[in-house]
Amino acid sequence: MTPSRPVRIALAVLAFIALGALGTYAYIRARGNRLLQTAGQAWIGQRVATLSDSVYRVQLYRLRYHPASRSLRFDSLEIRTDVVRNQARAEPLPTVSTTVHNGRISGIDLWEVASTRRIHASEVGFDSVRTVVVLPPIYRDTSAAGKEKPAADTTVTAAAPKGTPSASKLIVIGEAEGAAPGDPVAVVDRVRFVNMGGRLVLPFEEGPQELELGGLSIELSRVSFDPRRDATTPFRVGDVQLTASKFAGDLGKTDHLTFASLSGSFKDSTLRVDSLRLAPRGGDEGFMKGRQYRGSRVQLGADRLSAEGLDWGSVMRGTHLAVRRIELDGFELDLLLDKRLPSRPGPKKPRPFPQQRIAALRGPLAIDSVILHRSRVQYAERAATADRPGRLRFENIEAAVTNLNNDPVRQTDSTPLRLDATAQFMGAGALAARIEFPLLSPTFDARYRAELGHMDATKLNEILGPLVGMEIKEGEFTSLLLSARVKNGVYSGTLVPQYRNLGVSIPQTVRQKKEEHGVGGFFKGIKRGAMKVAANTVVRTNNPSKPGKPPETGRITFVRRPWDTFWAGIWQSLKPALKESLVNIDL
Repeated sequence: MTPSRPVRIALAVLAFIALGALGTYAYIRARGNRLLQTAGQAWIGQRVATLSDSVYRVQLYRLRYHPASRSLRFDSLEIRTDVVRNQARAEPLPTVSTTVHNGRISGIDLWEVASTRRIHASEVGFDSVRTVVVLPPIYRDTSAAGKEKPAADTTVTAAAPKGTPSASKLIVIGEAEGAAPGDPVAVVDRVRFVNMGGRLVLPFEEGPQELELGGLSIELSRVSFDPRRDATTPFRVGDVQLTASKFAGDLGKTDHLTFASLSGSFKDSTLRVDSLRLAPRGGDEGFMKGRQYRGSRVQLGADRLSAEGLDWGSVMRGTHLAVRRIELDGFELDLLLDKRLPSRPGPKKPRPFPQQRIAALRGPLAIDSVILHRSRVQYAERAATADRPGRLRFENIEAAVTNLNNDPVRQTDSTPLRLDATAQFMGAGALAARIEFPLLSPTFDARYRAELGHMDATKLNEILGPLVGMEIKEGEFTSLLLSARVKNGVYSGTLVPQYRNLGVSIPQTVRQKKEEHGVGGFFKGIKRGAMKVAANTVVRTNNPSKPGKPPETGRITFVRRPWDTFWAGIWQSLKPALKESLVNIDL
């Protein structure tokens, strides 16, 4: 049956109203999204520029609201750094280039927005995050002397003690929202960055080194921001948690970094990394491949690295480091110097001494203690014609480094930077050592002392055989005492080794004479002296030479050369002492 005319008119009117409503809704939504995009870009751009001294710039693309899913979405967000302006600062911020795709802010309740002037969302997520962060140099640039420093650092900080006036900061971590009831504020229960990728550029002494990032996740809990232009701290975060598992990334052109898992909490000021390893790609063969000149191969790792009392704000700024305690369990350091390649030609580069390095830091350094458990350090050297390297080993190390800081109040002579350690020397002799650096000293000064207990002397064959061609047949060290100091780069002190029935076999073959040119330094001197002894002779000696007679004492003396490290200086200073007191051969 055909509808009557009034009914048809009514249906037409209703259809017109529906179409008009839909059109109006579409127009309002499109217009509203454009206004939302404009307002969102203006607000976030202005706030970030103001609080970063216009170093960082943010661009937001296609921000829109979806009523059906109660969510805000944007196609992408970019953070870029004004490099010229940043480099002009006396204290540059990290250089950041980040792109975030397909962002979602879910669970927005418009009724709550209208009634309380607050926005509450359940989660913010992203499909992909790609970032490149270049940390500023950790040492001062002397060419920047006299530049005016910015009035304040306006990036990230941890919560200040109660009662402390708040400075202007972009983000405060570990503190509840600071807005009073009725103030406009937005709160998000959780912000997740999953499977982040990119590069972290580290300011190493020999030049910037890039670390490839992948599989890193960051979760922020209870995030709030105050949209008012006069807000001194727009963003507050209850906690930031970092997690990663089965990480593998390249560091620089030659090294590979791996770890099984990583976790960190900004609120708890903690960090933990398990099964950490850094080694050349391809092992020792990979390290040697394509090299023209000799260099030291470094491998290091730890079963577990943990940090307590870590100031994550300073870490994020990249300007200084503050941590109460760092603990390394199962730490390993393996050094290899391969002399099958020639030394790099030209003058050697001067090395700063420890006091200079700490004094040159751009920002505060405050590490109360570094603790090592069940650790191991090995130094190996391979002569040009040797079939294997000689090895010097320290096993089962228990050590503590204390007072590593550049606060003048804590750098007095009575509160030096100190290393206390015990170890098994060559896996056999109980060794106890202490090293101290008075950090306020304007020159290279230090004090060190070591005591070695009873040890089977044949354990030294691991280093003497490959490098010298000597073999200890029998004998034992009953004790060894090393006591020395460094004053303005001059090493001085004494070495008192005591041993019994030390039998040294010194083979002398045509092949060894031909290979003498492949051994350098102190070991070459031993070999030349050894050639004066008949082939396959066993030289036996004691120290003290007779009961009741005082032991022979070796004198430590050495003037540090500008390119010598502290450890190289110790080794060089031991040469004359060893020649005097350890082996009764003309060296």
